[in-house]
Amino acid sequence: MQIIPVNERTFFLAELYLQPVEQECVFLSQLVRKHSQNIYIIFDESRGTDFHNVSTGSYFDKKGTDLQNVLGVFYLNNSLFHCFKDISKINDKEFTLLFSKILTKNQINIKTISGEKAGTDFMLAVLRDLFEKSDSTFTNEINVRQINEYKLMVLHHQNHQNNQNSQNESQSFPNVSHFTTDSKFSSQNLYNDDFIMRCTENDMENLFEIEKQYLQEEVAVRGQKISDAEVSMHLRQILKNQLCFALISDDKIVSKANTNAIGKNWIQIGGVYTLFQFRQNGYAAHTVSALCKRILQAHKNIALFVRTKNLPAQNLYQKIGFTFHSDYKIVYLQ
Repeated sequence: MQIIPVNERTFFLAELYLQPVEQECVFLSQLVRKHSQNIYIIFDESRGTDFHNVSTGSYFDKKGTDLQNVLGVFYLNNSLFHCFKDISKINDKEFTLLFSKILTKNQINIKTISGEKAGTDFMLAVLRDLFEKSDSTFTNEINVRQINEYKLMVLHHQNHQNNQNSQNESQSFPNVSHFTTDSKFSSQNLYNDDFIMRCTENDMENLFEIEKQYLQEEVAVRGQKISDAEVSMHLRQILKNQLCFALISDDKIVSKANTNAIGKNWIQIGGVYTLFQFRQNGYAAHTVSALCKRILQAHKNIALFVRTKNLPAQNLYQKIGFTFHSDYKIVYLQ
């Protein structure tokens, strides 16, 4: 086994590996497609392929690529994002030794582990094993600060029309087909003069308070206080690089949703939030439906994560047309 830093010759290999399971790792796929640094491929040499040929790209010919030697892809900095199609194929002892060398060489202190549940559990076990070995050079104690568990839900663009047709037309629940393609959206079931709009960088000030509440309630680790500077930086990145929709009621943004990762075939939705005093009005459903409409028009599939215990949100997404796919887990370390 080898853990190979991805270079310009091998980014395509990481991308090909991720494509069949991109819905589970859209953010990682986005990093790979941007040719970000700190991307690694786990490669199995036991099948007879020479490591040097892989790292230089000369292993692959123009007729196609054999991915049977690739066991996983991950991004490693203070955050660890991983994708393992079959964790059982990885020799944990061999992987632990190689991973330890990377941590030591680069002086990396991992703060979060994110990915499919089995993979996150595997990586946490690797870190704990490294610390517990008395002869290990890895000396950072592994203290879990918080664990967030999610359900990954998906919506396929080729299936959404069937989902729309199966909706009960007498329901007041919004359907993605109710929305136009204009920059200012309306739904037949919104109240009075309420409307949904796509936000731009000019909307920073109006979005600031709802974004701050979202980050503090849904993203921050227990005991962490989100600063105004962090809110501004996060919001600016979203408005510059992602899609962000907001529902306006009485000239106030009361609900929002945005994309937070764009892959090759999948787009990930996040940042879904409604101000507390405006909840139970269906605003989140309307906002997410409008955002889904725009994404589906681009013939992209949609993925999102919802807290495992948040049954009302899961029901909401099911009514829009999402189905359950798998379990996702984020571990926050001290």
